[in-house]
Amino acid sequence: MGPVAVLSVEEEEALVAPCRKCGASAVVVVSEDLWPIAGRWYDALVFRCDACRAVAPWVFDITAFYEPAPGLWKD
Repeated sequence: MGPVAVLSVEEEEALVAPCRKCGASAVVVVSEDLWPIAGRWYDALVFRCDACRAVAPWVFDITAFYEPAPGLWKD
């Protein structure tokens, strides 16, 4: 699956919980990376379910709402 375009962090959270394996709502972020690629911003996250320990990677296109600090990264 390619990046999922979202409009907010809340939209990211709504897409990953509940766990797709067991249905539990306790899903936590294990790792997060921010990627600037070709003028767009991507939030690469790995989530883990506290109940069944399933791990799920997600990549979100956050360009619509993310504003980096000036000079943070330049494409």
